[in-house]
Amino acid sequence: MDTSYYRDFFSSVSIRDHKTGISKTSLIEAMEKESDPNFYSDTLLSLTAWKTEEGAELINPYLGRKAKVLAVTLWGNMRDTIPMSLLSGNYVYQEDTYGCVLDSETAYELFGTITAVNNELLYKNNTYIVRGIVKSSVPVFLVQSSKRAETFSNLELKITEKGKGKEEMYASAFLAGSSLTDDYSLIDGYFYGHLLYSSFLLPLWLTLICLLIFMLHHCIIYGKKSKKQLLAYLGLTFITLSLLLFFYYKTGNPLIFARKFVPTRWSDFSYLAKVTDTLKEQLQQLQYLPPNPRELLLLKSLLTLKYRFALLFLLYFQLFLTGYIYRKQRHCIS
Repeated sequence: MDTSYYRDFFSSVSIRDHKTGISKTSLIEAMEKESDPNFYSDTLLSLTAWKTEEGAELINPYLGRKAKVLAVTLWGNMRDTIPMSLLSGNYVYQEDTYGCVLDSETAYELFGTITAVNNELLYKNNTYIVRGIVKSSVPVFLVQSSKRAETFSNLELKITEKGKGKEEMYASAFLAGSSLTDDYSLIDGYFYGHLLYSSFLLPLWLTLICLLIFMLHHCIIYGKKSKKQLLAYLGLTFITLSLLLFFYYKTGNPLIFARKFVPTRWSDFSYLAKVTDTLKEQLQQLQYLPPNPRELLLLKSLLTLKYRFALLFLLYFQLFLTGYIYRKQRHCIS
């Protein structure tokens, strides 16, 4: 079930602006335009804008304690910014410009406890109330933007079911139609999130499918030879099938094929090569973007895929080799 974190966290199209940033005012105007029924799209579900500041200083005004953190200023949903999980309290909603969220280590450093909800701290001479404590890989402080003139370098666009399978195209169309930026990197989180999700679940599903085939094969073998053996393998087949149905209910379909790989015309033989080149370009851009926890997690996870698939190949090669040897031995004995 932990693998669903990758699918759910990377469920947006990420935009990284290469210029001076996108203003909050222009984002508000773009959202108003998007809600217009006469607008071209109507596929944007939500938008979160954010920026980071390395080495930001937080102060406990009562104890005089200080801490250096990664400060995240945003406008939108905090859960769409960096990898983290809520331990206590709540995330700060968009209109709450006086609340903040801290990671547990920073909370302990400032207040001597991780149950620091409702305590006050100072950031850039402004007082904030701790609304929630999160677990994060880096010391972090999150706060909603209170300035209309604020500019953001990162956008997370969530697309509705209407744009499913074409999230990247609709995100580009939204940016072009709203004139937000023309110099940016785009990362299709929907594709990469499902790719990671499927790869983590693949060994489990392949094992259960192999077991099911094995059981069915033995049911056929003992169908006319031994009723006792047949009943035993029928029972094991039922258990294996029940496990498959259980995991499907819990995790959904892990083998999700991205629609972006399906050409609009079957005669367009170069389409697949174009999509592959686009993905390669995105991965190259990821390596040169200013590092943040979101991209670092994605890159780290994607880099482990080749080792994961290599290990998976070796394991199943041994499985089939063992089965082949076992079958040959039985054939020789008989």
